[in-house]
Amino acid sequence: MEDLLNTEIKEALLVACLPFQASGGPSFALPLFTHPDNPNVVLVQEIDEYSGVVSGFRALEDPLTNIVTVKPGTISKFGEHQVFAFVTEDGATHAGQLNELQSTLKAFSSRHPQYTAVNLQIMELVGNIDEQQRFRAKMRLVIAEKLSTKAARTFYEGSVLRSILWDRLVNSATSADAARRILDKRSSVSLTVDLDGAVKLDLSAIEATDFSKTTVGVLTTELQQEFESFISNTAMIEDRTQLDVSHILPSDQSGKVSGALRKIRSAGRQEERIAILLDQILHNRGIGISALLQYDGEKAKFANTALSHIRKRILPNNQKEMKDEIIVAGLVSRFYSDTFSPNKGALLYYLAMHLAKYPNVNKAIRQSLNHSASIWVTSYRDDINRLLDGNR
Repeated sequence: MEDLLNTEIKEALLVACLPFQASGGPSFALPLFTHPDNPNVVLVQEIDEYSGVVSGFRALEDPLTNIVTVKPGTISKFGEHQVFAFVTEDGATHAGQLNELQSTLKAFSSRHPQYTAVNLQIMELVGNIDEQQRFRAKMRLVIAEKLSTKAARTFYEGSVLRSILWDRLVNSATSADAARRILDKRSSVSLTVDLDGAVKLDLSAIEATDFSKTTVGVLTTELQQEFESFISNTAMIEDRTQLDVSHILPSDQSGKVSGALRKIRSAGRQEERIAILLDQILHNRGIGISALLQYDGEKAKFANTALSHIRKRILPNNQKEMKDEIIVAGLVSRFYSDTFSPNKGALLYYLAMHLAKYPNVNKAIRQSLNHSASIWVTSYRDDINRLLDGNR
């Protein structure tokens, strides 16, 4: 047996998995492999923290219970991305590398948003930045409700922010050896958020030359932005959880929200969908905010980015210090920067078509138009000016 374990294993066949949720239900699971020369030896993958690939296999000697057999055929190979296993709500086990499991995981998350902890794990692996931030905020609310606010704060500072910090540091490492030295210092790094919400970071235990692609100042700024996005997402989710449209709108206007959503979704271009949504908010805030909170299923990249900005800026605004129109005007240049170059002209055109009647937004669109030298804007310029001039 010892001779078998000392031989270098290049690949192993997946035969079973051990669900992390012992009580049953959907969850990730520990993939279990069989030794190529001895089927009685159960192996697990060892993963290199820096590269994320399989660096070897280790034998499990303790007896296992509650294991689930899997359909044979999945192989984990030395030097390749690790194999994951996931048990869905019907008890079926799905296994493969993340790129093979992504559609299964995303589909599960869409079907079962109530599994907050499982969905957070999914989004940390295959979600985009907005999805990750949203589910981190949801998890924080669940912990606060079931345990305490202090526990929720510990979860975020001690787990989420630190995880983001290590990802940034490792990505900034000057070499693989530097990355491993950084990871070895995890227990010596101080990361806190003070009562005013300011991120404090002390990396003095790590040699600055090991992460010379960035600086403590840049990392602190990035973590501060992450924390502020987290707070905004938390507020948005709390609003969604507590929202009852009938409390915002008279009963005879609730149908107008559905009408607004139909109008938004009927637009063929993502730029126009965003412009219509903003018009709904500025024209009738109750209807517009209700539409914003219920609008989902957007697949276009720019539209998702724009929605994230709108929710972060509009939802927390009580209009006492700043009108929504001023906020929307300020978002115009952000949208222009975020959109793909060939779509910049279309963006300004649809913003002008639906929002030129609002003076501050009209001015912001004109400024972006006048400052643009993009060839993609040229063919739209006369039409945009006509729309802006017609709403002075």
